[in-house]
Amino acid sequence: MTNRAGFNYKNSIKNLFKLANSSDDFNKTTLEGFRYICNENFQVAENEVLKLDDLLNRTSALRKIKYRNSSYLIHNYLANSDFAEWNSGLVFNFDSANIQTSVSDNWSINTNGSTGSCFRSSFIPHNQVEVPEFPDYYLGLYVNNYVGKSSLSQRLANASLFSGKTLTLSGYIRSTENAISIKPKIRIKYGTTNVNLDTFIEGSLITLQTSFSRYSSVFNIPSTVLSKITPGSYIEVILEVQELGIYEVHFSSFQLEEGLIATPYKENINIENQSLYLVDTTLLPISLNLPNNPSSGDIFAVFDVSGTFNLNNLTLKSSGQKIVGKTTDLVLSDDDFYHQFLYLNDNIGWICSVALNPTSVDSGQSRIEQTQSMITSLVLGGV
Repeated sequence: MTNRAGFNYKNSIKNLFKLANSSDDFNKTTLEGFRYICNENFQVAENEVLKLDDLLNRTSALRKIKYRNSSYLIHNYLANSDFAEWNSGLVFNFDSANIQTSVSDNWSINTNGSTGSCFRSSFIPHNQVEVPEFPDYYLGLYVNNYVGKSSLSQRLANASLFSGKTLTLSGYIRSTENAISIKPKIRIKYGTTNVNLDTFIEGSLITLQTSFSRYSSVFNIPSTVLSKITPGSYIEVILEVQELGIYEVHFSSFQLEEGLIATPYKENINIENQSLYLVDTTLLPISLNLPNNPSSGDIFAVFDVSGTFNLNNLTLKSSGQKIVGKTTDLVLSDDDFYHQFLYLNDNIGWICSVALNPTSVDSGQSRIEQTQSMITSLVLGGV
């Protein structure tokens, strides 16, 4: 696209701001629109507006496009499924000691005596299309001296929730060489003083390729197994590498859900900074949480891609944050509208500029046409 979406503000009854196709490479029309909102509605001091100018000049581009439809209401039991949270530095090196170590929020690596490293690495920005929704990171597991089978795992509390259910584990994996394989497992660990009392349920062996591909495994959790649980019992999801030599494997975008068929990948319902959300409420209303711990200059947008917000609303959950000066949830119920939100400060919170049915939405470097094609195949067409 050659045009950048900007705001051509008008002082109407509802203070709406229509999108205009602009050749302004610096996105000044958007900046001017938000300046106008601040001055007219919040009487922001000039020095605050100058700070806003600087923030927008540096961070205004919407660089990721995400799609949300009613299937996202299905629960993903895994937390931090895209490795956005990380607490072990860029690289965690492990030696021959048999240890299980937390390398990110909720995820752990079991070295099983092998040596190597675990790391979080960034995708080349906007240059990969194998993994949907453009995650920022993937987790890498490198073994340079094999002793035992290393694995990636996440522990889920309260095993009784899964009694008698069928679970599907799916995710995107690649290896640096063809034919390296992964064995997915579900481990039921019973709450007891006997540390050896547990049950493993194994999925089918997965043979990896050198590009990211989506794999899924179905697990039937018998009620007879989980009937033995006591307080403190839990379930653990395990991805165990079967390679007996040197290898490197990359993981991204995992989910564990109920049912026999893996649905398109669902991230959590927390909105991410600098993301454009194409929202389809054809079947059911949808709720999204505002970004956690926002900073001045954070920005996101939502667009009623199905034209059904009036039929089924989109609700932005405030969780105590201010939206347009109020701490109540914001319900979007007008069809065909594009809403762009900017976090000004803790006192004012999120401010909003609105446009009616934009014909062209440019999200900076995100290549919306390519992404929409991928959305059609992954979400609308099924997988």
